[in-house]
Amino acid sequence: MTSYKPNVQCRKHDFPPPADRCKRLIDVMLVSTKQQYWGKLGHRYQRPDVLLPKYLRERQCARKGICLFWLTNRFATAADHKCIILISTTGSTDLTSWHAMWEAASAIYSMCIRLGQFGTAEGIGQKGYLTLKVAPGKTPSAVTEE
Repeated sequence: MTSYKPNVQCRKHDFPPPADRCKRLIDVMLVSTKQQYWGKLGHRYQRPDVLLPKYLRERQCARKGICLFWLTNRFATAADHKCIILISTTGSTDLTSWHAMWEAASAIYSMCIRLGQFGTAEGIGQKGYLTLKVAPGKTPSAVTEE
């Protein structure tokens, strides 16, 4: 067992996050420990296994209930405009696992969401290029702005 040292910043928003909705998104994240390359297309040294950015949001299904799914390289609002998870990169391709992303999202939930704030985890990956945000799901700028 290893220890996890999160690099998490919390931030207030006009509308506090719905803890139950954000937690549900985190609960359905993949948790594979397989190391994969994450990044944007076009990097000349390593083609990514996981293309970024990735958005996880909630939407209503045709059959009563909630469906959860990822959107790649484009933003779409959450069904209730309340909570969205964004995984992005600040540099080139980086190596990490879905489990590391789940750890970051869980840390944001524990440190920020439960206290009524959204949050960002930075420095994820072998080189620290990856970022995960739990943000209001209303507009792209709400997700990308600091």
